[in-house]
Amino acid sequence: MDGEEILLSIGVLTYNQKKYVRQALDGIIMQKVNFRYEVIVGDDCSTDGTQDILREYAQKYPNVFRLVLRDENVGATKNNFDLKHRARGKYFACLEGDDFWTDEYKLQIQVDFLEGHPEYIGCVHKCIFVGENGEPNEKFPVNGYYCNEEVFTIKEFEHGDLPGQTATLMYHNIFLDHSRDFSIMYTASDKIGDKTAILLLLSYGNIYNIDRVMSCYRYIINPNGSNVSSGYIGKNNRDELMAYLITLEEYAKTELGIPLNMDYKKRNIFVAAVTVWLKNKTRENAAVIGRMLALSGKPVAYGWLKYKTIFQKWFGWKILHRDIRIKI
Repeated sequence: MDGEEILLSIGVLTYNQKKYVRQALDGIIMQKVNFRYEVIVGDDCSTDGTQDILREYAQKYPNVFRLVLRDENVGATKNNFDLKHRARGKYFACLEGDDFWTDEYKLQIQVDFLEGHPEYIGCVHKCIFVGENGEPNEKFPVNGYYCNEEVFTIKEFEHGDLPGQTATLMYHNIFLDHSRDFSIMYTASDKIGDKTAILLLLSYGNIYNIDRVMSCYRYIINPNGSNVSSGYIGKNNRDELMAYLITLEEYAKTELGIPLNMDYKKRNIFVAAVTVWLKNKTRENAAVIGRMLALSGKPVAYGWLKYKTIFQKWFGWKILHRDIRIKI
């Protein structure tokens, strides 16, 4: 296949994931496909030996792996942005170094779907949530809190959903379109990129959900962890998350011509922040609420929401919001 044109680029993001990265890379190597693909690995200055493992795989599979080993940390979204612009394939698949694929036909199934359904910009599939050591996380059903609609549109995005977890996504490589400025990928946030990428994709078309489990998402919440979920849930930086959503709303309106309304998601995040404060009334948790009130632009409405949440928690009233978990 060496002389064939690259049909698929696989972008792998790593940062201090020595414990997990072999499983991620082995899940790529096991894929059975009838096309040529490339694997571009962007390591954001790992210090735990991750880069040594990456060099080992690149030496073993020199025609597959392209390594971008950074000598200084640039942040998750800038690392991701750079990889996407290095990709040569018609399609792009995503994988983070602590997640892994479980179905050896995953890539072939998704490429075949996109080749046969050009009306969709991308496709996702179901995933299983696992813990630190790969054990199933019984708190989450298959696909966890990701969208289960067959077709994912801007309507589902406004509700705060994502079509699927990062490792499930494959899409037409929109970054080959050099007429557009995609720098919003890292300017919107230095940590979160999945919602930005999905918004950009939706500006081209809808995303299809394949009803098949083909990967595992390692869901770990650790206040001292470096993954995004730990950073925003474990450390309660929900004010930063609200600011990020507001940035996306403004970008959608001014650059994409999409009247995006993320109020539902912002309200859920705010309720979650108030709930955290009720459990742990620290000065910092109170400050997070204060910053969110200012960011909302609706201090009266959000102030009422704050006290309603407090009353509901104190008196056991039923929460009126469907879901207050943070979906990053």
